[in-house]
Amino acid sequence: MALGGSYCPTDYPNLPNVFAKVRDERTALRFARTFGLLGHPDESRSGDPIRWVLLQASTVRFAGELIESLSHEGVDTAANVLARWALDRGEVAVPQRDGEDHTQERVAFYRFIVAKGADPEVTVLNPNVHVPRFQATDIVGELVTANTAGVRWRLYGWDEGSFFENVVPSSLIEAIWWHVGQWALSGRVRLCENPSCRAPFRVMDERQRYCPGDHSFIDDTGRHRSARSMCAAMHQQAETRKRKREG
Repeated sequence: MALGGSYCPTDYPNLPNVFAKVRDERTALRFARTFGLLGHPDESRSGDPIRWVLLQASTVRFAGELIESLSHEGVDTAANVLARWALDRGEVAVPQRDGEDHTQERVAFYRFIVAKGADPEVTVLNPNVHVPRFQATDIVGELVTANTAGVRWRLYGWDEGSFFENVVPSSLIEAIWWHVGQWALSGRVRLCENPSCRAPFRVMDERQRYCPGDHSFIDDTGRHRSARSMCAAMHQQAETRKRKREG
């Protein structure tokens, strides 16, 4: 896709990966120049509020890390991801009754600030009540559902008796979250092995260890192919410089 050119966002399965790397105003502007405005739900606005954009980007990254954590029991388990992303941790007294005795139990909870539609929302989780993996799936499902409210799905039929579907998001941010939902359904999500990145991405080839290229192109067979991975190139360059210093 050429810079600022027309494209279909639902054709880019790793669009959430590119957006998850938005960390500040500079990277937000670069994303907007390439892929366009996200489309804030408040149509009276002339653009996307930068704080909303940054919160959406971090929430997409949070969801991607949760999806990836469900694929293994290693260092990045769901419990670790939830603890790392929590705004803070607190406790609340919950009344307990055991026969005639009335006691109180101290129950811990986590708080998260996430993007749901137009406004940020504080999500509270009680890690003592649910298994973290169940919590992770609940959060991802809730976030995708809240941020894809305007996505339209259409089923079309061919004369030959077959069918095809068409997904039509009402904005770019809905397309991004629709892809996050597809990530969750596929379960094929990894974290980039470039230590300076670690962004989640959908695996399109089992050999992938780094983020795919930000753009894609159509090859001679009509298939979408990812461009060169900048994360792989930067990591390889860093490793080469390290070996030269140590040598």
